[in-house]
Amino acid sequence: MEKFNLAVSRFYRKKYDDCIKICDEILKDSPEDFSSQLLKTHCIRRKNYVDHLESDESTIGDLILDDHSISTLPRPGTSLRVIGTGQGGNRPITSSGRPMTGVVRPGTMSRVGTSSGNIVRAGTGNTLTRATTSGGRYLRAATASLQSINSSMSLNTKAINPKNIIKKKSASKAVVDYLFYVEKNYKLYLEIASEATKACNYEDWWWKYSLGKVYYKLGLLEESEKQLLSALKMNTTFPYLPLQLSLVYTKMDQPLRAIQCLQSCSKTNKGEIYFQIYEARVEELLQHYDRSVTLYKEVLLNDNCNFEAIACIGANHFLNNNPELALSFYKRLFELGFGSPEILNNLGLCSLFANQYDLCIICFEKALLYPEISDITSSDIWYNLACVAIYIGDLSMAKQSLKISLSFNDKNIEALNNMAILDMKEGFYEQAKNGFENACKMNEFLFEPFFNLAVIKFNQGDNEEAYKYANLSLEKDPTHFETKELLKKIKREFY
Repeated sequence: MEKFNLAVSRFYRKKYDDCIKICDEILKDSPEDFSSQLLKTHCIRRKNYVDHLESDESTIGDLILDDHSISTLPRPGTSLRVIGTGQGGNRPITSSGRPMTGVVRPGTMSRVGTSSGNIVRAGTGNTLTRATTSGGRYLRAATASLQSINSSMSLNTKAINPKNIIKKKSASKAVVDYLFYVEKNYKLYLEIASEATKACNYEDWWWKYSLGKVYYKLGLLEESEKQLLSALKMNTTFPYLPLQLSLVYTKMDQPLRAIQCLQSCSKTNKGEIYFQIYEARVEELLQHYDRSVTLYKEVLLNDNCNFEAIACIGANHFLNNNPELALSFYKRLFELGFGSPEILNNLGLCSLFANQYDLCIICFEKALLYPEISDITSSDIWYNLACVAIYIGDLSMAKQSLKISLSFNDKNIEALNNMAILDMKEGFYEQAKNGFENACKMNEFLFEPFFNLAVIKFNQGDNEEAYKYANLSLEKDPTHFETKELLKKIKREFY
C-alpha cells in the first residue's frame, strides 16, 4: 500500500501516532508534500482535542475584572449572582458556594455564575503548549507553518503569515484548529480569523464562529456575541453556535437570554439533546431544580444512556430524601460502565440512607480499592464511613474514620465539625472548641460549625461570643430553626 494511503487508513482508524510517523517519513523524502503536512496537522489536533465548551474554567482574573454585570442589585431569578428563594436553601453547599448538582461542569471552581458538582466528579483533559522551532529555509511561506520539525507533536507556527496562509482554505482551517487546541495561541488565531473573514467578504459563517470562539477565550464577550449572532443567522444547524452563545450570555450574567437562545434553537434542531442539557444547566444555576429535572428526563427519552442526565436526576432524588430512587439511578450508571470511586461513594451513601447497610459497606470498600483515587475523594469516603459508624453507634470507629479522613484532606470542614462534636460528647470541651474554631476559619458557607461553636460558648456563659456566632450561623442558613431558638435563649440572658 502507498505510504500516504496507509497514513489515511491509520487516521480513519484513529491510530494517530502511527499516522504521524508515516507522515514524518513522507515529509523526510518530500518536505513540500502538502497533503501529508495537512494530514499530520489534523492528526495532532485530533489527538489533543478537548471540547472547549466542556473545559472552560473562569480564572481568578476573570472574576476580579468581570464588569459585564447589568445591575448590581438584580432581581432573583434573573441573575446568577443572586441566590433564588425556595429550592436551593436546604441543599448542601460546596466549597464554591453553590448547592450541589449531579456532575462537575465548566466553571464549578468559581463562585460567581457557577453550580457545584461534588456528588459526581469528572475530570477534564489538559494539553501542554509545545515549543516550536524554525522551519526549513527553502519552503514556501504559505506552507512553512505545516513543515514537520521532528516526529514530536509540534509545528512551526512562527513562520505563519496570516495573509498568505488564508489563500489555502483547508490549510488555514487546519492551522487555526492547531493553534486553538494545541498551542493555545489565541492572538495568532485571532489574526488569521480576522484576515480570513475579510477575504471571504464576511460571508463565511465558520470564520465568524471562529472569531466568536476566540473573543470568548480572550474575555471580549460583547464582540463574541456580535460574531456568534451573525454566524447564527447564516447557519442554524451547527449546534456549537448556540451552545457557545449560551456560554457567552451565562458569563455576561444574562441566564434568561441564554435559555431563550437554547429554546429557540432546540425547536429548529429537534433531537439535538445538548440544547436541553445546557438549558438544564442554566436552570440549575438559577436553582430551578424542578425545571432542570424535567429537561433531563426529556434528554433520557432521546438518549437513555446520557451520563449527565442520569447523575443529575439521581442527585436530585437523593437531596429530596428519596434515596431508593437515587440508588436505582446510580446503579444504572454503574451498569453502563461509568465505574469510579465517586459513583461507588454515591451508591454507598444511597444504600446507607435506604438502610441497606451490607451493600453500603461493600460500596465504600470497593471505592477505596480503586488505584486512581484522589486524596479528596478518599477523605470524603472515610467521612461517609464515619457517618455509617455513627448510625450503628460505634463512636470509636467513627472517630478513627474521621482522623483518617483528615489525614487525606485537612481542609474537610464536615470532618472537622464532626470530630469536634465527638470530642464534645466525650467531655473534651476545649478540644472541641478549637476544632469548631478551625472549621469556622476555613469555612465560608456551612452553618454547622458556627452553630456548634455558639452552643459551646452559650453553655460556658460567654453570651456575647455565642450571640456573634449564632448570627453568623443564621447568615449562612436563615431557615435553621435551632439557631433561631438559640438566639432567643441568648436574648433572654441579656435582658
